Amino acid sequence: MEKLKEIVLKYKNIIAVLLTIFVAIGINVTFNKELNALKLDSSAYNIFYIIAIIGVFLLIYYSFKIRDKRLWICSIILGLIFAICLTIGDICNVYKDTLLPSSKKFALYLLIKIITYFILFSSIIAIILKKLPEIVEKWNKENKEYKYFTTNKKSFWIIFGVFLISYIPFFLYYYPGSFQYDAINALDQIVGNIPYKDHQPIIYTVFLGLFWNFGKVVFNNGNIGIALCTIVQMISTALVLSYLIYYMAKKNVPTKYRIITFVFLLINPIIPMYTVRIEKSIYFALLLTLVTIQIIEMMTNKDEYFKKKIHYVTLPIEILIMSLLRNNGIYITILLFIILLILNRKYWKNILLLLLTPIIIFYIIKGPVWNALNIIPEDAREALSVPVQQFARIIKYERDSLSDEEYNEIHKYLNMTDEEIIEKYVPTLSDNIKANINEEAFSNDKIGLIKLYLKLALKYPGQTISSFLINNYGYYAPNSVLISGVYMFNEESKIALNSFNSETKDLVNEKKWNNKIIESLNKHMVNRDIPIISIFVDKVGLYFWIILFGITYLIYRKNYRLISVYIPLILLWLTTIIGPLVELRYVYTFIILVIPLMGITLFYNLKGVENEKQNN
Repeated sequence: MEKLKEIVLKYKNIIAVLLTIFVAIGINVTFNKELNALKLDSSAYNIFYIIAIIGVFLLIYYSFKIRDKRLWICSIILGLIFAICLTIGDICNVYKDTLLPSSKKFALYLLIKIITYFILFSSIIAIILKKLPEIVEKWNKENKEYKYFTTNKKSFWIIFGVFLISYIPFFLYYYPGSFQYDAINALDQIVGNIPYKDHQPIIYTVFLGLFWNFGKVVFNNGNIGIALCTIVQMISTALVLSYLIYYMAKKNVPTKYRIITFVFLLINPIIPMYTVRIEKSIYFALLLTLVTIQIIEMMTNKDEYFKKKIHYVTLPIEILIMSLLRNNGIYITILLFIILLILNRKYWKNILLLLLTPIIIFYIIKGPVWNALNIIPEDAREALSVPVQQFARIIKYERDSLSDEEYNEIHKYLNMTDEEIIEKYVPTLSDNIKANINEEAFSNDKIGLIKLYLKLALKYPGQTISSFLINNYGYYAPNSVLISGVYMFNEESKIALNSFNSETKDLVNEKKWNNKIIESLNKHMVNRDIPIISIFVDKVGLYFWIILFGITYLIYRKNYRLISVYIPLILLWLTTIIGPLVELRYVYTFIILVIPLMGITLFYNLKGVENEKQNN
């Protein structure tokens, strides 16, 4: 190892040139499936490309000057992860609607791509890890407190007011609110067109119903009720975001970074657009944000946190409502309970009270309470999204190699003909297939489906893995092309409304203010073509990368305990990748939380690590 190190140092200039040449080729190499051949995209070679390659050389050359072994281990591991994710993104973008090539040349193509990205990301990460502590320390030393962005009440309410005012133009434009399809379904339950069903969380349906009925009874206008619901959501969002800025000040994050966070949360168009969107995921994201803050306090100030009685009220309530709002909420809670119990063995009784209590209450509500109220329980479709999507892919591409028994077993759980499966199968969206699950067959023979799944997964590992990766690659590959981006009140909303009864279809977007700027913004957001901004509102895989970098930074700085701040977001990600599709609303919490958490990661690491050691 030492000899290799000596060679690298001695010939670093030559190695840097060779690696740069490899990257220059690797970036532009493509694969022609018809010819089964690798080729170079010569159209990419221009003055800007040459400048970029010079930049790559300088990047690699400078990284070779770094002598920190621990830093390089962290950089290499994370660089490899990023390289694999990006390569998967490249493959899925091109081959999501067809079979992957199985030739040796295609394998070589993948290897070239992975190595290319690995060289780039490892060098970039190494330099960032080297420079970031210096920047952070400088910001801490130069930190100046201003009148605003502090922990005082006046500052909090001013920031709250700015957030709230920024939402008003969007509220007037989308008045009474922008409806997502699921919310329309919930509203139709409220007016009695369809029975109450827990597929759309009852707690949100009842919440929405209170406002709808208030508008109908008091004003004889459901729109007014929905408008009030939207206003409450605007206030709730502004309060939580203001509290985030306040909490960052409490954790001694420099004012400069607090201002950056504030500006990001203020100008990111997805936040005001989602703030006026009637959707359960908004409150889920806000509650998960509050839960995350509590977890940070729990892990950084244990003794003080567990002494405060208020936490035994607020945290269970937040967790319970969060779990009731989204189907994956309870799984996040259970996993969080197990992890926190392990990390806080000394306080196991406290953890039981804080997290086991809402879990027990959740299952009481979902079981006896819902049964007593004749509420139809949620079906198994969401949980079966991944396996049935894999079954569909196997039917499409491996039909001839299936045994009669395997074929019949698949169709036992899918009420579809082969022709229907082939026609409706969309690699990035499982809705078409999961809608045709035979729930009765699954209920009668759950073990049989599990056995069938394991059997087919072992027999067709390529199709099983590729189906899973294609279905969720947008959650970890920033170069993904998502099937579902930003949907606001558009023709889709109107069609959805008109699909229900006469009472709910009268709910319309009245547009109290026909603002051309917001109209144009809405158009560009739906089309996802705004430079830079679209990256932060559409490429949700980027937020996952930031999370991984934050964890890597903490590992490099040996501040292991603070890694716990990312646990809720990691659990959200893990429970989301097994869902039906990649959609922004499922991980909306990322947009709210990732940037603030990065600030706490960077700056608490320097100021708080010694205090943390003392407390623990």
